[in-house]
Amino acid sequence: MPVINYNGQNIQTFRCDSGLVFRFLPGANEISQEVWDELQKNESVQGFQSRGKIMPVKVRKPVTPKPTGPGKLQKMGAQKEEDSELETLAEADISKMDAWSAVQLVEGVIDLPLLEKFNTQEHKRNGGARKTVVKALEVQIQALTAPDTDQQKE
Repeated sequence: MPVINYNGQNIQTFRCDSGLVFRFLPGANEISQEVWDELQKNESVQGFQSRGKIMPVKVRKPVTPKPTGPGKLQKMGAQKEEDSELETLAEADISKMDAWSAVQLVEGVIDLPLLEKFNTQEHKRNGGARKTVVKALEVQIQALTAPDTDQQKE
């Protein structure tokens, strides 16, 4: 189940030739692999992707070395990593993402416990917390915890 980030401000609806209708909400969207495969065939979705408005969230994951066979020595060294698509928001570790991707993801999350998890990850990050990511977390958490001013007016 890939996590797809939609960088628009409004809900975006796409209709596929197969009859599938899907609505992207601004921010991170978890969708099934089958739906994502079908959406990628849609010309409008392809246009949004080419402009960077719809993108799978990428994370760095370690590559497991292939076995060399019995009796052969395997080189030990720095573990290789490769980009792969994020499967669920729950598995996300923003401390391992580049700053831009982390900020884009944070701006689309409306789950306060998840944002607090991300905040903890960022502050425990090797090399220290990044100011841009911390600021994005603070802004998003503040937006979710601030009292609703419309209700106060009544």
